[in-house]
Amino acid sequence: VARWVAESDRPGADLELEQKILWDANALDLHGAMFVVRGLSYAGVQGIPPEVLAAVFGAVEGTHRQWSEAAHFETTRRWLRARAATESEFLRRLAEEL
Repeated sequence: VARWVAESDRPGADLELEQKILWDANALDLHGAMFVVRGLSYAGVQGIPPEVLAAVFGAVEGTHRQWSEAAHFETTRRWLRARAATESEFLRRLAEEL
């Protein structure tokens, strides 16, 4: 992965692949978030407590950090663009579920 990053460090290079990788990581978090939200809903909770949402979004951030460190992924403009695109989609889907 590190070699691939170095070879594709020009703006826009392989952005679709990065988005797919990041989306896969987000999908795991999305399933976990939906489980929490649905569980609270089934339990009759009216409204989602702010600390629960904070924990969900903290888990998303932690997953991205761990993934980037494990992959030796450099924080570049292209990576940040891919991350922003996938996170906005994740947040949109979470808002729909809430």
